[in-house]
Amino acid sequence: MQASLKYQLYVVNGLNGYDANGGVFSGSKALRDGRQSGAESYSFSPSLAGRIEFYGIRNLRAGISIYSGKSQSYAYKGLNKDSVELRRRADSSVVSISMIGGDVRYVFEGIQLRGQVYYTMLGNTKQYNMFTAKDGKYNDLGSAMIGYYGEIGYNVFRPLSSMKSELIPFVRYEVYDTHYAVPDIISQNKGYHNTIITTGVTYSLTKGSVLKADVQLRKSKLDNSYHKILNLGFGIMF
Repeated sequence: MQASLKYQLYVVNGLNGYDANGGVFSGSKALRDGRQSGAESYSFSPSLAGRIEFYGIRNLRAGISIYSGKSQSYAYKGLNKDSVELRRRADSSVVSISMIGGDVRYVFEGIQLRGQVYYTMLGNTKQYNMFTAKDGKYNDLGSAMIGYYGEIGYNVFRPLSSMKSELIPFVRYEVYDTHYAVPDIISQNKGYHNTIITTGVTYSLTKGSVLKADVQLRKSKLDNSYHKILNLGFGIMF
């Protein structure tokens, strides 16, 4: 066995946290709506993303990823450098973002295991929530988030050496909480702490094409029972 490592480092434009309509981040959607796309992307300050991946053991892949930077803001557009007060206000529209996470994948004799955990720290959220308040009510972006999942599956066609396709029943357990910690001007919302149990089957027709069906049981800390969701999908990778 020989330990093997792969390193990656990126400079990216970061997430958009404040646009022409106001604040983009929130407790319910976290950072999701801050994703920028293509030619419409802009940047006032770069962000860094990096990853170290270990693949020295056969069928095992494990990695650690990090992300660090500040969100972008339309509030800076057209500001004069001498406008100290306006720039101070614009600073309140920016959130510092630091993420660290780990992931692992392992395959053995048809058994497929995978898992992932991510922790996110957000800075300046008190000022951001006050600056992006609407109708006299503070925004509810948290100051820390966490998410993790574990999944196990088995290729039932594995004992049949003549079968090139794969049929993989699987079960996944995941938890995410976008209010893992909050600034002192808001209270934790238990509805943002969710547990999801997913069970289903993936059928690999050929390399790069799959059919998938699963049932999700979703429950927040405010719910008394799980909500059921059926998902059906078809995927192609070129």
